Amino acid sequence: MPIRLPPVYILEKPEQWYPPGFFILCAFIPQRWLDRYFWALNHVIDLLTVGIGFALCASAGLPALGAFAVVVYALAPGLILEYANLTTRPFGALLLTAFLVLAFYGMEDWRFAVAAAPAGLILLYSHKLSSQQLWFAAPVLALMTADWRWVVWPFLLYLLALALWPRGFWRIVRAHAITVRFWDRYWPLLGAHAVRQSSIYSDGKTRIQFYHDDGWRDVVQFGKDLLHQNYFVVPLVGFLILRRPTAPMDMFLLGWILSVYLAATLIHFVHALRGIGLGRQYLKFALVPTLVFLVLHVSEFDLPLMAILSAAAVLEARQYVLIARNLRREQPGQVGRSSVELQSLVDIFSPGVHRVMCLPAHLSDLVAYSGRVATYWGGHSEDFDERLAAFLPVLCRRIEDYAAEDGLTHLLIDQRYVTAEELQLPNKHPLKQAGNYALFSLAPRKPS
Repeated sequence: MPIRLPPVYILEKPEQWYPPGFFILCAFIPQRWLDRYFWALNHVIDLLTVGIGFALCASAGLPALGAFAVVVYALAPGLILEYANLTTRPFGALLLTAFLVLAFYGMEDWRFAVAAAPAGLILLYSHKLSSQQLWFAAPVLALMTADWRWVVWPFLLYLLALALWPRGFWRIVRAHAITVRFWDRYWPLLGAHAVRQSSIYSDGKTRIQFYHDDGWRDVVQFGKDLLHQNYFVVPLVGFLILRRPTAPMDMFLLGWILSVYLAATLIHFVHALRGIGLGRQYLKFALVPTLVFLVLHVSEFDLPLMAILSAAAVLEARQYVLIARNLRREQPGQVGRSSVELQSLVDIFSPGVHRVMCLPAHLSDLVAYSGRVATYWGGHSEDFDERLAAFLPVLCRRIEDYAAEDGLTHLLIDQRYVTAEELQLPNKHPLKQAGNYALFSLAPRKPS
């Protein structure tokens, strides 16, 4: 510690200060297994997350309904898309879920509080987004449960994290603050097309950034996102219109759910909060408590509520089928996917010799990993500086200028994302082409 990467990212230092918990977990897994079964790791971790929900249902004497909730959770369309690649996000969701449940029981039994503390510590050292959700959850849970001790937990966890690893804690917090500050400045272009929306190559038409519309259509679209991420919140709201639950577990679950939707809504609509991530990324944290709450109260549902609940299940199953079908076949809009064609171009590169720019930029991760070659990419750690801002979210210079200033030797593009004509390359004939991918040589010249 800290984790140091080989020199594969030109726009950042090898020393990494992203919370390292998930990477430490991966380091304990045999490399051969991870290379072959990396796709399963997300799902094993996610099964543990919903397993906590199942345990809550089983402890209430409802194991069969809890098992059904696990199946429903497995079909959640938002999670399928978000966890399609190996990522730290499910590990963060597991730790947040474990901490909240243990802390709830810890309010009455100190032994659970003792178990909650390491779960919270590992959370802080593993995932930024989940840690941010904790700051929304604690005050809402304090209000819903009328227990001020919830507010103390985040401060206690940060103090424990500081005491455990002072230097690492400060560097992680510093990297977190730098990242937030960067996106607080550049959120208007979050998700923009790097070329067609750049000041250099703009086509004057493309507007695909996430926040391209702040009008009523944005409100409608956000409402659709809320619904598609969790259809089951509709029967839950219907139940609350008819009933006023007061049991401690009910208030805990409702506070948990409310804090998630409050965070998602505030982050989406309050410009000052947009630097901490997309609001819809927080919605997954409400799935487990929503399903547990419904399981605990489904016996009280009348016929109309059962119809709404059934409709939610049907809609989720339909969305699951559509998303699974799309993931199994390559769509025209899906660019930068691992393939034999792409690998044939990566095999040309020699580590330590070639320096490559990739478009779309996220191709750089695959090229860096599979080829161990230096790529024009960064942002994994604390290097969110003006140099990165000149390349992300959109290109601020001509390709030839990047090449001259940073010694780039090649440009690798997915031609479904951008073409040589759009980039106005002096030499529009690729060194090699394979499928949708094309590799170009970048002749150095002085910056304009």
